[in-house]
Amino acid sequence: MKNEEMTKEQLVKELTKLRREITQVKEETDRKKAEGAFQEKTKEAQLYAKMLNSSSQPFAVGTSDGRLTRINPAFCELTGYSEEELLGNVT
Repeated sequence: MKNEEMTKEQLVKELTKLRREITQVKEETDRKKAEGAFQEKTKEAQLYAKMLNSSSQPFAVGTSDGRLTRINPAFCELTGYSEEELLGNVT
């Protein structure tokens, strides 16, 4: 009887250990997937920024209170103002 209880205790310990290891592997896999997705989105955002900055079409993004937050060189050329002036960075 004593040997059977030890075996049960050992099995419970081993199962607990395996569950912990499985959880760690799953968390690591999820983290790697998230990092990959983040890198992909970062590359995508950089590509869009490059496209907008090199576009001959004027482009601007603003807030609901009328402040510009993003513009491209074509927008500056159209308005005759510098990026700093349009974005309010002139001191």
